[in-house]
Amino acid sequence: MFALIREYMDNYEFYVILSGSAMQYAESFKKDLYNVRWFYPSNAYDEGFVEHSEKILPFCTTKVTDEQYELLYKTLKSFAVKINPSIIIRGTPCFELGVEELLPRVSKDIGVECYCYQECYGVGNCLNDNEDKIACIGVNNVGVIDFYAKTILLKAGFAKDIVIVGDITYWRYKHLESFSARRKRIRKTLGVGDDFVILYCMLAVNDSENEVRHFMDVASSIAVLHKRNTNVKFFVKFHPRNNDKEKALVRSSNTDFIEFEYSADDACCFADVIISACSSINGDALAYYSAFENEQCMLKSIYTKGEWEHNLVVQHMHCAEWQKYRIKDGHVFCDIGDDLTFLLESILSSDLTQPKTVLFVPKKPLCLENLFNGEFL
Repeated sequence: MFALIREYMDNYEFYVILSGSAMQYAESFKKDLYNVRWFYPSNAYDEGFVEHSEKILPFCTTKVTDEQYELLYKTLKSFAVKINPSIIIRGTPCFELGVEELLPRVSKDIGVECYCYQECYGVGNCLNDNEDKIACIGVNNVGVIDFYAKTILLKAGFAKDIVIVGDITYWRYKHLESFSARRKRIRKTLGVGDDFVILYCMLAVNDSENEVRHFMDVASSIAVLHKRNTNVKFFVKFHPRNNDKEKALVRSSNTDFIEFEYSADDACCFADVIISACSSINGDALAYYSAFENEQCMLKSIYTKGEWEHNLVVQHMHCAEWQKYRIKDGHVFCDIGDDLTFLLESILSSDLTQPKTVLFVPKKPLCLENLFNGEFL
């Protein structure tokens, strides 16, 4: 949503409610934004939203009981009445219920249209009516990044309007240095030169055991590759929500990796392959690339699908139809283990066809009216 604010802050005043890891992300974005007032839920859900002006406080949770959820709904409705918004925009988080899922109910109560923008391939919660007994009202329309995202949403059973509006983050990168320049700089800083660089982005599913198991499975595949080619460098980026226990288990795993400690924008451009289950870094990397590069895409974005993770991803992203080794504009989907090792070797040896374009390039600058008017790009 930060890229959307950047594009429209000259025309709108934004009231933004932050929760979860968005609070950490906002620290790096908020200094460049204006016409924005930032809020987060108070500790007690019936005490309203707290506005901050300088430092974002570390506490915020929207994982609540039904009783707290009802209090949160009443608080959110009171907040919306007070600010009297022209429009309401919500996202599509995959795992927890909270403020965003309550917004359609609030919008109906106060007579303000609620629009939904889907920032990744997750289908989100409470998009349809009656998906939850408290967040009982869904949205009438969802803006998605591309045709594939629309297909997933249709298979998930969303029965209302789905509009392809392009990827908002694509335009965010136009404010940065070029992809090639940043890539060259960060690779020089990290001393990787012409090495084959793999970046693995940790999950954050609040399940340390499976979190670390998934990492170890990926690391094992990369270790096999490294024995055959010593020019392979393995980096790991922790998720903002990874807790100390998860980080400690990974760091003590006797796996040969380098911890990536630079910005998310740096993470988007320095690797040759980005591996994750469903991290936004994969899509952001291709969006960044597409903002500057016109030749064939050099990046590969791999989504792994191991046995335990398969259930997680299918449940929340409805992607059981993803095929092995299917390259669609830079995206590859495969299983952990021998499949992943084979795929990495194929990429390293250039046996896989390079995609000519990347997935996230809209035909024209994203416009909020595309969502409001149902206009396809």
